[in-house]
Amino acid sequence: MKQLIIFLFFAFTLVACGNSTDDGPVGSYKGSGYRGLEQIVLDFDSDGNVECHVGESDGLASWGDEAYGTYTLDQSTINITFTAVDDDNVVYKSLPLELFDSLRYYKSSDTIVMYKDGASSTMKHHVTSVDYWLAFIGYIFAILFPLAIPLAALAMTIYHLNKK
Repeated sequence: MKQLIIFLFFAFTLVACGNSTDDGPVGSYKGSGYRGLEQIVLDFDSDGNVECHVGESDGLASWGDEAYGTYTLDQSTINITFTAVDDDNVVYKSLPLELFDSLRYYKSSDTIVMYKDGASSTMKHHVTSVDYWLAFIGYIFAILFPLAIPLAALAMTIYHLNKK
């Protein structure tokens, strides 16, 4: 029985520590585009999908367009293939999108640099305070959950041994 408890403890600890070591850009990156007050937000998920939100707000009128696609990371170059645009888009109504010529991901600074026609613009990882709290709760859960089952098994074993 002790061996089973020890095995479960180490197995669940390894599962908890086995978080993804993905070196890619996961999350939202926000930066300025090349058309006036245009803002671009790229939302990368860990499954290789990306959403692009492009918008402009000059105080009088504003618009926001969305596009969807997939991405791959080749060393530090991000290759995005947009496959669809939202039906309600105002400016970017069709594919291909010409938002940037290339993207480079810099893991050390957690930034993306967009290049278009020789100019560059830096996109920073955009995190809200809600994201921090959710990440903190997930971290606590990831630590405590693997310990809960072995500790419960240990407590039940001790209880049953003391009962005899």
